Amino acid sequence: MSVTIRPIKQSDAEACGKIGYLAHNTISSAHGYPSEQPTEEFGIDLVKRLVGNPNSWGFLAEEKQGGILGSIFIHKFSPSPVAVIGPLTVHPSAESGGMGKLLMDAAINKANEQNLERIRLVQSPSHIRSFVLYTKCGFILREPLFLMQGSNRVESNRSISIPTGSVIRPVKYQNDISECNNLCKKTHGFTREMELRQAKSQGVATLIERDDIITGYAAGIGIFGHAVAKSNEDLLALITNASTSTIGPGFFVPARNYELIKWLLENGFRIGWPANLMTIGPYQEPLTPFLPSLAY
Repeated sequence: MSVTIRPIKQSDAEACGKIGYLAHNTISSAHGYPSEQPTEEFGIDLVKRLVGNPNSWGFLAEEKQGGILGSIFIHKFSPSPVAVIGPLTVHPSAESGGMGKLLMDAAINKANEQNLERIRLVQSPSHIRSFVLYTKCGFILREPLFLMQGSNRVESNRSISIPTGSVIRPVKYQNDISECNNLCKKTHGFTREMELRQAKSQGVATLIERDDIITGYAAGIGIFGHAVAKSNEDLLALITNASTSTIGPGFFVPARNYELIKWLLENGFRIGWPANLMTIGPYQEPLTPFLPSLAY
């Protein structure tokens, strides 16, 4: 099969979106998980938004005759030195044809062009083929994750006590951003300022502080948000006292955080599906509690 890899254009969005929906739905249906792309419309809109994002690059695999077989996106989150891959979708009929490897090579080459040596993605463990592909491409499994789902405080009034002397409030000021950045850097080795500022502009960024010292923050509680805290007590307070409903189908929690997952399960949350955080390049293992996003 003669295949060309080229950048995605807006005119490709419908075809790529339909393939994305079909690929996700095929895998999720086989394993009994809700699909990350619930409808064709969702998949098409996602591709349109990503093609129009100046911080994202998309590539597709196309047969010589003009049929699109799959697509991939890679993103940057300046000033974070990290490139993020996703979604990668290949038409089920072409999964055994090496399309995934061709698309992954294009994305990794783009990251290298941008001098982004840290590359990350979140992989679905139910799709063994993708785990094999990512491993062969050099990705290392860093964190098994669980997507936690359940009612938050707004719906169930099941908030926990805020630690004594602490206050939870919105991220408002430039100094808030700076202090949150410092906390993130201690945990991950870099800041996630772009995402934090976006969450602030959307009114979903919150922090917890004690004696005027920030002990944790959340750039929204949900699959597209992330959080960092000095303790599980601070992180739980951010989760259960969030000012808005959970964004999306739930939020990721590292599977090794037994204390946090146990509390959530005992208080009405459930595990939606598992996932894996995988990386290429330098990686600082977080030593304080955190919540990753769908990106990383």
